[in-house]
Amino acid sequence: MIDYKRIVELGKMATKRPWHWATSNSHRRLSNEQQDGKVAYGTKHHRDGTDDIVISECDMLYSEAACNSADIMAQQLMDIGKLERDFDPNLSLRDYRERVLAILERRKG
Repeated sequence: MIDYKRIVELGKMATKRPWHWATSNSHRRLSNEQQDGKVAYGTKHHRDGTDDIVISECDMLYSEAACNSADIMAQQLMDIGKLERDFDPNLSLRDYRERVLAILERRKG
């Protein structure tokens, strides 16, 4: 089930978007407009030299929640868009609300 409220709350706390990938000398970084590598970048642990990624807990949770929900949310938007294209002037706003809720409920998972 998609927890939309959680995604929205995490998004408010996450690093300012839009995010984009930056690369140079084969080093990849997830950046935003404010700073190169602001979201995430690779590093090596100073203790044992193992590879790791530097990313805030919030950005990690937000990217996981959004990524894991993206396909379902995209399908919901397409279904709602189809509903909009197939507009029936004889239906009430309440009927359309019920149809949208049915789409959202059907796609939970």
